[in-house]
Amino acid sequence: MTRPISIGIGALLALFLIFEAATLGLASHAVVAGSGALAGQLSNLSAEAASLAGQEALGTSNDRAAALARSALKRAPLNVEALSTLGLAMEKQGRDVEATALMNLAAGAGWWDDATQLWMFNRAMAVGQYGVAMERADAVLRRDLEGDKLFAAMVSMAKDREGMAALISRLEDRPSWREDFLRWLSGVDLAQDGLAESIWLALAHSEAPPSDRELAIYVSTLIHDGRYQAARSLWSRTLSKAGNAVPPIYDGDFNRAGAALQEGTASPFQWSFNDDGGATTEIDGPPSALSGIALHINANPGYSGDIVKQLIVLPAGSYRLRYAYLSGEGGMDGVKLSVRCVNDAHPLSFVENTQARVRNDWIGMNQRFEVPADCSAQYLQIRGTGEAMAATDIWFDRIAIVPF
Repeated sequence: MTRPISIGIGALLALFLIFEAATLGLASHAVVAGSGALAGQLSNLSAEAASLAGQEALGTSNDRAAALARSALKRAPLNVEALSTLGLAMEKQGRDVEATALMNLAAGAGWWDDATQLWMFNRAMAVGQYGVAMERADAVLRRDLEGDKLFAAMVSMAKDREGMAALISRLEDRPSWREDFLRWLSGVDLAQDGLAESIWLALAHSEAPPSDRELAIYVSTLIHDGRYQAARSLWSRTLSKAGNAVPPIYDGDFNRAGAALQEGTASPFQWSFNDDGGATTEIDGPPSALSGIALHINANPGYSGDIVKQLIVLPAGSYRLRYAYLSGEGGMDGVKLSVRCVNDAHPLSFVENTQARVRNDWIGMNQRFEVPADCSAQYLQIRGTGEAMAATDIWFDRIAIVPF
C-alpha cells in the first residue's frame, strides 16, 4: 500500500471516529437535556437515546415506544428504563403476562428507575402485598419524588390492618421522608375515615414514636388551620401513650413545667412563660407548702401583659376555674388569672366567685364562667393588670377547669 493511500485511509478513519464521537455526544446531550424529539432522531445510534425516546412515546404511541425500547435493549440488554418502557407498553397493549415479566426484570436490574418502582408499588398494592409496596415507595421517596401521590396511597393502605402494619414498620426505620410524610398527614382531614389520626396514634405506640419536634410540627399545622379540637385530642392522646385524653388544663400543678424543653418542641397546650423583664417566673418550692412546688411570679409595679398562658379547648358550656394562690407582697392587685377566646382579646366574665382558705396561707378560688358557641378554643392566662402600685410577689398551684 502506497503512502498516499495509507494517509487517505487514516484520514477517513479519523473523520469517522470524530463523527461517531460527535453523534454519541449529541445523543448524550439529548438524554441529559430530556429532549425526546432529538433522542428519537438519534435512537439508532444510542441505547440511552432510544430509551428516552421510548419513554416520551408512551401513552401517545405505544407501538413506537415498544420499538424504541427494543432498539435500546439490543445495545444494552439490562437498560432498566428500556425494560420498564417496554413493560409499560406491553401492559397498555393488554399483554399482561409479558408486561409483568419485563417489569420484574426491570425491578431486579435496579432500584433507580421511578417508573418501574411506581408500577411495582401499584401492582403490590392491588394484590395486598403491602410490605413490597412500601419497599418500592421508599425507593422513590428517598429521592424526594412523587411525595403527595405516594403519601395519599399510603394513607389509603392503612384502611387494611396489614397495610397499617407495613406502613408503621417502614416509618419505624425513620426514613428520610418520614417528617415530610407526617407534615403532609397533618393537612389531611382527621374526620375522613379517621385514618390520619389512626396512623399517628399507631406510630405513637410503635417502637419509634413521634419525636417532640414531629409532634410540635403536626400540632402547629392543625392549629394554624383552626382545627383546635383535632390538635388537642391528638396531642393529648399521643402524650398519654395509653391513648387517654389529659385534663382540660395540662400540668395544672406545674410538676412538668420546670423541665427544659428542646427548642422548637413546645406545644401551645403546655405552659408558656413570657419573662420580659417586667415580670419573671420560676417553678420552685413555696415558703408555705401546699403540694411541693408551684409557680412563682414577680411583677414590677404597673406591669401589664401576658406572664403565663396555655391554649385549651373547651366546648360551649358552663365551667368552674379552680386554683390556689399564696400572696406575698402586693397581694392580687398586680396579676389576674383569666380565660379568653382565641378570637377575642377580652376575657370571659366570671359570673360567680368564691374563695376559702385551703392550707396554711393558701387561698382557694372557685370561679364560674360560660364558653359561648362561637369560642372554638381559649387561652388560660395570667396577666399583669397594670394597676399595682407596688411589686407583686405571688404563687399559683393546683389550677384546674371542671364542667359546671
